[in-house]
Amino acid sequence: MKRINSIRVIIIVAVLFISVGIAMPYLVYLRYSNYADYSGLASLGSIGDFLGGSTVAFLNTGSILLLLATLLMQRRELKISQRSIDELVAQTTAAKEQAIEAREETKITNSTMKKQQFDSTFFNMINLHQTILKEIKFYSTEGREALESLSGELEQIYESTVYTNYRHEIISSLLNGDEEVLNDFTLEIILLRSFDEYTDRFEENVSPPINNFGDFNFSEYNEFYRRIEEGLDTEWNEIKKNILSEFKKELEDKNIAYEEILESVDFKHLIKKEDLYKLKNNDVIQNFKYNFTTTPLKYLKVQAYQKMYEDQEKIIGHYYRNLYRIVKLIHDQVFDDDIAVDESEKSKYRGILRAQLSSIELQMIFYNVAYSEKGKKFKKILINTNFFDDHLIQDDFIWGNDIEEVKSLTLK
Repeated sequence: MKRINSIRVIIIVAVLFISVGIAMPYLVYLRYSNYADYSGLASLGSIGDFLGGSTVAFLNTGSILLLLATLLMQRRELKISQRSIDELVAQTTAAKEQAIEAREETKITNSTMKKQQFDSTFFNMINLHQTILKEIKFYSTEGREALESLSGELEQIYESTVYTNYRHEIISSLLNGDEEVLNDFTLEIILLRSFDEYTDRFEENVSPPINNFGDFNFSEYNEFYRRIEEGLDTEWNEIKKNILSEFKKELEDKNIAYEEILESVDFKHLIKKEDLYKLKNNDVIQNFKYNFTTTPLKYLKVQAYQKMYEDQEKIIGHYYRNLYRIVKLIHDQVFDDDIAVDESEKSKYRGILRAQLSSIELQMIFYNVAYSEKGKKFKKILINTNFFDDHLIQDDFIWGNDIEEVKSLTLK
């Protein structure tokens, strides 16, 4: 306010100076206008010079004062403008902060709504899963008991259908492979077949006696097999000699019925009696044992599961598809932009789902993702999720090396 008053004073003073400068000639003129001949004016030449000089000074002073007033006004306007700009910037910053807060609030609201929607869908699908489980029926069993029965069905298919297929595969490889290996194995089978016939006759004709304690006395049996093992049984030695002689002759005549002989081979029987038959060093038997029994080949297990699933898809197909959708719902949901937080939330929901599943359910889901063509997408979203870790009962596995397949679900 003081500065405004100062400017006003300067302007008033400037106007006064200019007014005096303009009025000065007229005042002088009026002063000497009473002289009729204007002779007084003639003496005003020097006064005129004086007035001119003095008038210019007034006018210049007035102009300088006006200029000063103008500068002061501009300075004031600049400060006002600067203040307006500062206020605008402050308002803009405040508006920006409010927008950020509003965006964060909207984000939180949307996130909360999305999570509520996810929870609703997730738990509804779990309820549906329980309903589907109860509706599974296999012969006289239902629900989880039906899955137990299907697990038994899977094992039965492996021991029958898959065994038969693999047996034919091995026989075919022998018939089309190395001739020496074929001859050795064929002779071994002929000898074992005759050995079974010889020992069966003995066991049919000799019954173990019962001692005073009511127990069977197998001493005669033990003596019989001991003599055979040590090469002291003359009858068996004669039979074996004849077989070797006849086989040699047929080999020379190329008259051996390889296919007929090998088709009679029961690999499981030979494996069961490998100690009695002394087959520990037989490569064909040991390879079959390793690939089918000890460490089953994966493609054999796939054959078994595919057969079981194709036969029973109408019973369990819906069950697996719904479980896949639940796991995929968790997999596709983004709970947080932070990867670690997001994975922690997903792990929590997978844990909730897993808590609804019994041991047999987890085992059958594992077989579905490990050995099923249709389970590949399911397997893909379970890799590195530790979904099965420490929750599968190893003693319940159908195949001893299933644990290796569990480990394959964790990438290094």
